[in-house]
Amino acid sequence: MQEMNSLQSPQLDEAPTVLFVDDERDIARVFVRITKDWGYEADAVCSSEDALKLASVLNYEVVVTDLLMPELNGVQLIEMLSRRLPNTTFVLVSGAVEGRDVPVELADRVVSVLPKPVNWDDLRSALERAVELSEFRRVSSTRPVVPTQTLVIESASTGSLSLRHALEIVDGSKPETMSRLDDALVRLYDTKFDTIVVERSAEQGWDAVRRLRLAAPEATLVVFGGPDDDDALFQALECGAQDYLTSVSSNSSELRRALSVARARRRAELQEMRASFSDGLTGLANRTAWEERVRQAASSSQRTGATPGVVSLDLGGFRNINDVYGRNVGDAVLREVAGRVAREVRDYELAARLGGDEFVVLATQVDPPGLQKLAQRLLSGLTPVVKVGSHEFQLTPRVALTLLGDGLRDPAEILRELARTRHRAHREGASGVHWAGVNETIQAH
Repeated sequence: MQEMNSLQSPQLDEAPTVLFVDDERDIARVFVRITKDWGYEADAVCSSEDALKLASVLNYEVVVTDLLMPELNGVQLIEMLSRRLPNTTFVLVSGAVEGRDVPVELADRVVSVLPKPVNWDDLRSALERAVELSEFRRVSSTRPVVPTQTLVIESASTGSLSLRHALEIVDGSKPETMSRLDDALVRLYDTKFDTIVVERSAEQGWDAVRRLRLAAPEATLVVFGGPDDDDALFQALECGAQDYLTSVSSNSSELRRALSVARARRRAELQEMRASFSDGLTGLANRTAWEERVRQAASSSQRTGATPGVVSLDLGGFRNINDVYGRNVGDAVLREVAGRVAREVRDYELAARLGGDEFVVLATQVDPPGLQKLAQRLLSGLTPVVKVGSHEFQLTPRVALTLLGDGLRDPAEILRELARTRHRAHREGASGVHWAGVNETIQAH
């Protein structure tokens, strides 16, 4: 990592990359040194012009910039950088009390505005959130591109052309329409939709809403059709919907208002959930979130017959990394592992860090071969060397997996079974992935 007048700053493939922009050269040097200890690969420049030059040849995950620069100010700089670097996120720092407002069009990419002098703990936390958001944007950009963000599920007998036309006006594209819940669930497993509008079905009842929420945990969910009473509204909200409409208006203005409120409500819910259910170090789900999702999946499986599965892993030798190289390096290793785990899971699977070096993934509907493949993907993803600054670490993941069955539904018992299996494999010197619990008779291939 170099202080910057050259475009040849070295970059490590595995370390998050950060560009720091500040006209005070001493501050830039300190930033580079400290963030390198945190496991980042940082470049520092002292002008907006140099920042734009670097951004033309290097793809940074995060840009940290002073708001008050002698040429372009920080907001003008990130407006230009945002067009060149579509997945980059930003952290702003400023010594001025006024002028910290961020343009609305950039609000979803600016993680924090920090006062000067910068508190290093606040900066570290902001960088972690910014890297998580950048990775989310990168992964989202690789998902299948579909001509619509809205999925409509309604019976063939009541299918409404006026509803579809109104939605097309609201979203600027045609909604995708399906009449069977099972077909919609399959579609949701490989495609991300922003909004789901579902007709309440007498045959499926509220269970259909619960299944859709599990299949599309981030989508805005609106239920329509049925009696005009408060009980139905409360039931819809309890099942995970953001609104309940007795009918969907074909008036595009009314529909736009209804969807805008529902979408805003879902964004607020997700922000609150992420704050309380996220692991502060890695950005993955935490133990509380994982246990809640396991209980939901177990309850749903009793009604639907779907079989959830769990893969858990820990890192052999990780304690030695912390002891020898220090906690900063150890934390950087955990963040890299979390990123690799996240890249291997799909939208309908939940990855979590339970603490220390223990990670788990919940698949809400899977068969034994599918769970085996997921475990193998996780193991393969952790095989390459992890680089933190000048250090390289070859991890030794221990992976166990199980299906949830009649005798294994409690989250604590599931974790105990998986831990026993990992430890037994470690004692026996066995490699690969290993089945646990009631599934021990299923052989890994």
